Amino acid sequence: MPRALLAALTLAVAGCARPSVPAIVRDEPAAPAPAPAPDAAATRPLTLADLPAVSTDGQKVAIAAKVSDGARGADNLALLIVDAATDRVVTRVVIVDPSEPQRSGRDQREAEALRWLASERWESLAPLALRADPAAPLRTPAMGPAVRAPLAEAAALAATYREPVLSVRSGDRDAVIREVRSWSAAAPAISGTIHCAPPLAQMAAAHASAALGVIVVKVEYIGGTDLCWEPPETWHVAKFPAGGIAR
Repeated sequence: MPRALLAALTLAVAGCARPSVPAIVRDEPAAPAPAPAPDAAATRPLTLADLPAVSTDGQKVAIAAKVSDGARGADNLALLIVDAATDRVVTRVVIVDPSEPQRSGRDQREAEALRWLASERWESLAPLALRADPAAPLRTPAMGPAVRAPLAEAAALAATYREPVLSVRSGDRDAVIREVRSWSAAAPAISGTIHCAPPLAQMAAAHASAALGVIVVKVEYIGGTDLCWEPPETWHVAKFPAGGIAR
């Protein structure tokens, strides 16, 4: 076969060869990322030691109330569920009654308190650190040295309770400036001719949630005497809306 004809046949066969097929690439979905391990603090049931706490809708506050009980110093403990909007106790579970601290059934009463906590979703409130506030006016109780109301601070929050006014500052603006006269205590009632002056009310502790706009203040009373005892501490709740001033 002539060399020219052989070359022509070779080219024709090459032209009829099957074209190369590109590889098929499928768009497979990526494997899902492993779920993060659950936060043990967020998933475990709330206990009395986690209080105070606010419900996740900001409507209720749970408080483990334990008072000093004056001169007796008897053991005591109660769970308080407080309506955040009205500062009203809506549920009280007395776990240890100071008048009967040894009464049996404490475990059952504590279990009842935990059932109340389990019926809601809660977020623990952050403590505010108390420090001396030189800008607060000096006040003189019936007995003891003059005192100034402290300043409570945490992150962007600052709060003062200068009886009878509560002030909460969030960031660079006032969130609450409100008279709370119900936090004050009346003069103790003593029979006979003894006159007792009302004790002074002071902030003893504070916890808050800036996100939910709730502050819990523990109020102590000072200035009592041997005859005119101070009342036990009380707990109070105030709301502060984000932005603006509530009065």
